[in-house]
Amino acid sequence: MDDDTRLLTAQLAAAIVRFEKRMDQAAARLASRMDAGDRWYTAFAWKAFIASTLGSFAVIGTAGYAIWEAQHTLRETRWVRQINAAQAAGRLSQCPGGGDHVCAKVDKRWVRLDP
Repeated sequence: MDDDTRLLTAQLAAAIVRFEKRMDQAAARLASRMDAGDRWYTAFAWKAFIASTLGSFAVIGTAGYAIWEAQHTLRETRWVRQINAAQAAGRLSQCPGGGDHVCAKVDKRWVRLDP
């Protein structure tokens, strides 16, 4: 081999070594970015899960309260309806046994109206 060929071979080998070093650095940077991205996506997924869970509990609680409120209103409506029916059918008075309960005399007997 002559000197030109050896010089060309040495320069080519040096270029290949620099290329391999740059490829290794680029691969390391890419792996680091992928790990950071994985951590970010994992944290985001957990935060989304926690937010949906809390939102679900809020919706369930609100629905439960709405049902309770509707039942309470329905009971009051039934009681008012009983009072109106008693007023139309007989007379209202305090129950004969005492206490603060309201009774209505319907068909010759006293009927207690419970709120």
